[in-house]
This record gives sequence, structure tokens and C-alpha cells, in this order.
Amino acid sequence: MREVIKKIVNFSLRLVSKEPIGDGKKEGYHGSGPAVEIDYSIPAPKRAIEMLLAKYYNRPYRTEVVMPNHEKIPVPILDKPFSKAKIALVTDGGLVPKGNPDNMVVTNSTCFKYYSIEEKDKLSPEDYEVRHQGYNNAFVLEDPNRLVPVDAMRVLEKKGVIGSLFDSYFTTAGVMTPMEKGKKFGEGIAQIMKEHNVDAAILTST
Repeated sequence: MREVIKKIVNFSLRLVSKEPIGDGKKEGYHGSGPAVEIDYSIPAPKRAIEMLLAKYYNRPYRTEVVMPNHEKIPVPILDKPFSKAKIALVTDGGLVPKGNPDNMVVTNSTCFKYYSIEEKDKLSPEDYEVRHQGYNNAFVLEDPNRLVPVDAMRVLEKKGVIGSLFDSYFTTAGVMTPMEKGKKFGEGIAQIMKEHNVDAAILTST
């Protein structure tokens, strides 16, 4: 214990004095976030493939981005056939009505919104825009159904494959949004779905 406390004190003093702190593996601390030391002379795809092969062959490897551990969410079970289920569409791709009526931000979202698709067989490009940074949204602007597939869902609805499509879609921008906010958004969306007897959801992303 004495030796461990010494290391902790010395490390704390370095933090207070704002000394450069190296990679956790080399320095001997446990942390999350991007690795400090990465050999950028090796292209990212090559590093990723080497990491994947090392994992496959049970060789030592270390991810460049250490992900925090999150709670395990049990997979819900649909207790009715799809032909009788009401399905909702949810996206973190930032699709909003033209003019962005609720001033949705493009990063670090503060809320989610839901917009009516009642009596719509498809989404028309002249009626929608994207409020989301970090991906090429040209194809979505050309055809919003690529992100929120109202057209495909209406076909399934008419064929009786699903019972019905919920008459609104939910949207937010996922980029740079903290996990805590995302969890609150999910809980809020789930509550609205429960109130409207929605049985399942399709979540589309960028």
C-alpha cells in the first residue's frame, strides 16, 4: 500500500504542476478517452485492421479509444406479431422540417423533437432539411426517406406486414451529445411511445 500511495501522490503532484502526462499504459494509470501515443505514420485503416487481426488471433492489442462501461439494457421482447404492431421511426440524423421551426442545434443536442407524418406516403425533399454536423447529408437532402424511411414503411403498412406506422417521427442530432443527455432523450421518447401504444421503433443513424 505504501508504494502505491507514493505513486498516487507523485502522479497527483505532476497533475497539479501541469506536467505532460503520457499514455496510460506506459504511465501505469487506468483512464478512458483517446490513447495519448499513436503512431500516425501508420494509416488509420492499417492500424484498425492490425488491431482486428490481433483480436481475432488472441494476440495482445490496445484500442486507441477506450470506451466507458455502460449499463446493460435487456433486449425487449415484442409480444405480438409485426402485422399487429404499431411502429415508430426515430433518427439521430437531425432531419427537421424546412426552416428548422424549433431551432434544433447541429451538435451537442439539448433536446429531441417529433414531427407529424400523418397521411404522408413519403417525405418530400422540399419540406425537410438536416441539422447535424459530421456527415455528408447530400443524399438525405436529395431524399429524406433515406434517413427516415416513411415511404418504405407505408408500403409495409399497406401490405399488412406491420400493423401501422406511428403518425410522428422523432429526431435529434447525435453528434457530440453526451451519454447522459442521450439517455434522457431515450427515456422521453419511450414515454411518448408508451402513451401512444407504440410497440416497437426503428432507429436510423448517420
